[in-house]
Amino acid sequence: MKNAKKIKFSIIIPTYNRAWCIERAINSVLKQDFQNWEIIIVDDGSSDNTNELVEKYLTDNRIRYFYKENGGVGSARNIGIRKSFGEIIIFLDSDDELTLDAFDIILETEQSNRNVNIFAFSTVSENGKTTCIVKENNRLINFSDYISRDFISGESFICYRRKIFLDSDKLFNEDVNGGEGILLWELIIKNGMMISNKAIRIYHTESIDSLISSELTLEKMENIYRIQKKFLKKYKKYLKEINNKELGLIYIVLARATALLNKKGESFEYFILGIYYGKIDMKRIILYLVSLFDYNMIVNNYLNKFYNKIIND
Repeated sequence: MKNAKKIKFSIIIPTYNRAWCIERAINSVLKQDFQNWEIIIVDDGSSDNTNELVEKYLTDNRIRYFYKENGGVGSARNIGIRKSFGEIIIFLDSDDELTLDAFDIILETEQSNRNVNIFAFSTVSENGKTTCIVKENNRLINFSDYISRDFISGESFICYRRKIFLDSDKLFNEDVNGGEGILLWELIIKNGMMISNKAIRIYHTESIDSLISSELTLEKMENIYRIQKKFLKKYKKYLKEINNKELGLIYIVLARATALLNKKGESFEYFILGIYYGKIDMKRIILYLVSLFDYNMIVNNYLNKFYNKIIND
């Protein structure tokens, strides 16, 4: 691989027990017209038959598979970065897929903006609904633009020039599961980001182990708590200046998490801050009030499924 011609795209696919869908993600790369790419599959300790399904693809020397002990998506992505050779890094979740013209769209955008290191594209759901709003196409935005949500909001899809990880030695957090935005925000501060209204990712919502839609547990709430605390520590001052509503949302998420973790005093303080900085959101207020007494998370899990069904229908 090191002696191959210069690789354009490194598609890094972290996966954990996704045998039921990972082939869809791989095949979405194989279907692209542009063929100068590599796929790096990082298996984060799967106990299903992921390795058996992936094995048949390894006859293509552009596809590599690495198995590691379970450590979360951040550690899997970091391994993918270290193993990659491409100019552009794309992190593709194993339950999602690329649109048929994804690589052509990325090439058109990045080749016209050689000095830009981060690109955000639109996303569509499996039913064709756009999940990302881009108000000005092909605009280079700074961090203030980004967190104000004036130019882009919703479920975007980010691509990076690989050199920014090498130059800055910045990698994803490995002490939380998820929280990719913690690093993304830091990289946007230093690099800015080009936004495009063209969709290159199909976002599937049927995942059974999504951090958002899956059944809540104490372990997951503790992880959400740690992620939001990291956001506050690094970006609270920016949000206070630019986007109070987003700061309020972080506090409301913390309020619910700490209520379910039985940290009532801390929870009430976060709730008051959430109401103070954010807008009144009856759904989140209801979830918070329920969380104060829902020690087994039974009602919360029912409401999560109810709200997700409304959103996805």
